[in-house]
Amino acid sequence: EAITTSNKNLVKMYSEIEWSQHCEFKNQKCKQVRLETILQNNNVKSKFDLLIIDVEGNEESVLNSFNLTYWEPQMIIIELVDNHHSFQKYSEYVQKNLNIRSKILELDYIEVYKDEINTVFVKSELYNKNN
Repeated sequence: EAITTSNKNLVKMYSEIEWSQHCEFKNQKCKQVRLETILQNNNVKSKFDLLIIDVEGNEESVLNSFNLTYWEPQMIIIELVDNHHSFQKYSEYVQKNLNIRSKILELDYIEVYKDEINTVFVKSELYNKNN
């Protein structure tokens, strides 16, 4: 199917949401690696240009798996669904997404774009330099 996730709570939500309730989910084991480990193993330098986080409900885990203050990507595109109409009845999930949004903003990022699914943040220093 078009949707994969390792978040069991999200699987339950998807089974109730009209546009995703047709999806069938199977349990499969897969190796997970912390983002910090991937960055270190690939000799990525801090302040790299772009970080995209699209992990179907595990955004908080990814953000907790590395030190955002140290790595300081200049732009972050992240899937946050606190504004998505399909998730509004799941207040705990919406709140988790709002908490992620707040955490990123507290680390000196500016929200430059947001729709129902994706949000783009830019380091304020970079934003101010170019505007």
